[in-house]
Amino acid sequence: AASAAVGVVAALKGLDRADVVSAGDALRWLATSSRERGSAVSATNIGWGKGISPVLAAVQLAALGPLLNPSDQLRYRIGTPLPARPVPDAERAGILVRRLPSMLWPTWSLPLAIPGCHQWQLRPALSSILLLVSSRLSLDEAASVIDSPIEGRAVSRVLQLLEKQDQWPSIRAALIRMADYLADNDVPIDFQRRRRTDYAMLLPDKVWAQICRDTATPGPQPARARIARCFRFERLSGYPASASLWALDDSAFRTKIADFPRQLTPDLAQALNEHAHAFLADQGI
Repeated sequence: AASAAVGVVAALKGLDRADVVSAGDALRWLATSSRERGSAVSATNIGWGKGISPVLAAVQLAALGPLLNPSDQLRYRIGTPLPARPVPDAERAGILVRRLPSMLWPTWSLPLAIPGCHQWQLRPALSSILLLVSSRLSLDEAASVIDSPIEGRAVSRVLQLLEKQDQWPSIRAALIRMADYLADNDVPIDFQRRRRTDYAMLLPDKVWAQICRDTATPGPQPARARIARCFRFERLSGYPASASLWALDDSAFRTKIADFPRQLTPDLAQALNEHAHAFLADQGI
């Protein structure tokens, strides 16, 4: 009777709240006190009561949310109106793999920039992180299916840095919305196919020299062509330029690739785009 009374009082505190998130806040003491007493309370074993409704399960997950590691917060959609357990949905994962580049688009990654993490670290990590939303994939599996240039441990470090930010609840919400958007909206590029494309014939030296002559661009030499080729490779493949056949393991070379867009005149940009279209057409894309 005493246990039932405590349960009823706790339930009433949750039911008196306007939404799932605030109801979870009201019941968080139950999860923390259970842990303090030595009980193993986690997202995998939580679920007090048999045949509970999705709303009650969401309240329980919301109560446990801040106690979960950041990857599990994404898996269980913590912070959304209705947190839920991940489902083994191979179709959703396959869709995201095709629609995600190995390095997230700068337009999406720049708003998530944080101190202590460069874009060349953040962009590949974010692509893997998006695969965790509503998914049972591990960090290593997420990195592997999109041929990420970084491993699961590196993705985990970036995720921990994101969680340490005061804006983490907003960052987490943005990541969940990004993943859902990609799952629900078509992307014109199949990045899985782009990752498997042969780029050996991308922007040969002779083609680059001709483009320089046609657009009055200085620097028709092979060294300059290598930089332009790596830049184009990154844009077409979704891989970092460092993964290309022509990249040099040199910080000065990486800086030159990063600075290349500053030197793109309208004529040069158009010529490179036209070559890229022709290259993809030759590949049957």
